[in-house]
Amino acid sequence: MKTCVVTLAPLEPYFFGSDKTFSFNKSDRTRNNYYIRSLESPSPTTILGMVRHELLKQAGHYSPSFQYTESQLADNARLIGKESFSLAQSDMQSFGVIQSISAVHLMHDGSIYWPIPGDHNKSDDSYAPIKLTNDNSVTFSSAACLVPDDVNAVDHKKYSDKALLCVDNNNTSLVPAPFRRSVKIGIGKNTYANGRASVDIERKEMFFKKEYCTLREGWKFIFMLTLNDDTIELQDSIVTMGQGKSAFTFCVNEISPQVYEEQTTALATTLTDIVRSNLPDGYEWYYVHSDTLADQRVFSEAVYAAAYTMPINQLVTDYRASDYRHRLSKNHRGRRNVVCAGGCFYTTSSNCSFAQYLSNANAQHIGFNAYITTRED
Repeated sequence: MKTCVVTLAPLEPYFFGSDKTFSFNKSDRTRNNYYIRSLESPSPTTILGMVRHELLKQAGHYSPSFQYTESQLADNARLIGKESFSLAQSDMQSFGVIQSISAVHLMHDGSIYWPIPGDHNKSDDSYAPIKLTNDNSVTFSSAACLVPDDVNAVDHKKYSDKALLCVDNNNTSLVPAPFRRSVKIGIGKNTYANGRASVDIERKEMFFKKEYCTLREGWKFIFMLTLNDDTIELQDSIVTMGQGKSAFTFCVNEISPQVYEEQTTALATTLTDIVRSNLPDGYEWYYVHSDTLADQRVFSEAVYAAAYTMPINQLVTDYRASDYRHRLSKNHRGRRNVVCAGGCFYTTSSNCSFAQYLSNANAQHIGFNAYITTRED
């Protein structure tokens, strides 16, 4: 077993899409969205795809034409697995030598940052969850929601969802999110039928604005990669990700796995200690620090939640297609909602099954569903 820490620094603005960022109507090819915005961070499936591609490339197995012999396909399957990650899969999938990929976070000057928990009171400069009391509650549908002191249950103006935090000497420090954005004008292309140009999109429908994202200088994405083959030596490289195939530096062990684990452990321990000191008796706290494929019962059974959700769609590869444009298609049966990183949930201590709704072994081993909790059993 070999563990390494990978950092990714953008060399240019990037665009990570989602199911809501951009699409055309199938009937008349008019755009559904005029203004489209990149997600700030790569999804676990994007990271998995990049790692699989890089393993093939560094092993000399990658073919840009996607033309492989049966023998080459068998070799590739041993290296990266036979299939892509499936949102609908409940059993553990195999990705060849990839044993696991951690959640993707941010790093600056050697310090690792997690998204600020959704229950943070932004009037404080360090992480301070808004105090919850069990003597003041309202009802939202069928769930009783705990109400933060002096805060209207539906008014989240005191909540911060854009900061990042790290731990230094057991104290939390907050920084603004390090993302910069730039807008470009996009111009649509003609529609195609059987590879030949057909009907032009109306000129007014061909233009749209596309908001790219990048990181401030010195910031990088970071994750831990575990391989089950000790003979593989990944080298520093340049990789591409996202729509437009933006370039990123790919650096191995810029910090050691030991330092990575020490920092993430300190983050988990410090956050749970802070929350535990504010919890009323009889309640527990759960915090997801990666995008999470959660059972929808996390909302119906939580007594209070501070979380956002986002839809994602399963992309299915058609290896018979001759070009990238036609190789990927959406599988709407695989459509899921993810709880975005930073979401918090409060439950009663008597709810012993809540962790099951956040657990998904197949998702967790590629970086989804990373969470911590005050619950100790």
